[in-house]
Amino acid sequence: MILHAIANLRATAGGPPRSVAALVDNLSRHGRRVGLFTRRIDEPEVPVAATVERFYGSSAGAAWAALGLDAGSHARREVADAIAASGAKLVHSHGIWTPACHAVAAACAEVSVPHVISVRGMLEPWAVRSRGAKKLVAWTAYQRCDLVNAAAIHATSRSEMAAIRGMGLRQPIVLVPNGIFDAHPVPRQSSPLFRQAFFLSRISPKKGLPLLLEAWNRVRPPNWRLVIAGNDERGHAAYLRSIITNMGIADSVQVVAGIPDTEKWSWYARSDLFILPTYSENFGLVVAEAMLAGLPVITTHGAPWELLERTGTGWWVPIRVESLEIALREAAEMDAGALRSKGTKAAQVAREEFDWDSITSRFSAAYDWLLAGGSIPPSVRLNAA
Repeated sequence: MILHAIANLRATAGGPPRSVAALVDNLSRHGRRVGLFTRRIDEPEVPVAATVERFYGSSAGAAWAALGLDAGSHARREVADAIAASGAKLVHSHGIWTPACHAVAAACAEVSVPHVISVRGMLEPWAVRSRGAKKLVAWTAYQRCDLVNAAAIHATSRSEMAAIRGMGLRQPIVLVPNGIFDAHPVPRQSSPLFRQAFFLSRISPKKGLPLLLEAWNRVRPPNWRLVIAGNDERGHAAYLRSIITNMGIADSVQVVAGIPDTEKWSWYARSDLFILPTYSENFGLVVAEAMLAGLPVITTHGAPWELLERTGTGWWVPIRVESLEIALREAAEMDAGALRSKGTKAAQVAREEFDWDSITSRFSAAYDWLLAGGSIPPSVRLNAA
């Protein structure tokens, strides 16, 4: 049994719940016995296959963890009980910094079970600086120790691996990207009247949307519109709407509420270009989705997508208004056929790079190596690699 642990599978929480659910589903589909430990929540969850064994922590356990109690806490005991009940030989947890994540590490240490940690972009420089004082306390109190004691750390990209090494961590790194889940692209439905640029992610300060709005204001591409969609974080959508009004670009820019997963592929299909102007991503799953849907992509060096430049499927630019402006102008001025060709190639690259069968086999090989040794699998990078 491989037991995965994540705080919750809240459907509105962005990419991590979905990628974890897809990973455990596919591991189970490939014949691996897999379990999932989460907290109970009274909100819609990302669904998980019935073949995945579920283990739950109580709301009380989450509250204990929130108080910052140490390894003797109720939360740690709940994780240890789940490990015992499942017969898990290895635990793979997703996320760092919180006392609840520390409880998983403490439980693994207590029962001597190997622990793999997916840091989920939380060691990227921008993420470390965000709420830096609190993170410095957590790093000193427990987080560095938890990572040092991990059997391995999972990174989704080479840039995330570099960020992990930059924190002085020398554990083996399992280098495997996220796969594309719920992949149901629909035929392109571009409007004959205008072309559409599309953003889909959390509407959060981390995503760099004011930079995009300033670039859009400078270019003001004729016969184009920009749609910004996603779940609002701390009222950021209202702030963006005020910027749009002040710039006088409301006729070509729209901010919409979070869209259901069942509708997102239709939104991709109605678009001609995808833009993610982010400050920091460990992966940026929406980029892979957009590529699979046949869209060329503009994103920043805050996301690990040098693949776009290498394959000619988009623009990977510095995190600056001027850089976004240049990429946006170039994309908007491209002939519609040339832009579609770029998107067609993007779809081909996505199918080759982010197939779940390949991703699942790479994780399985890493788990087997951690449990039994033998030849180092290609997905594992040692300190010198």
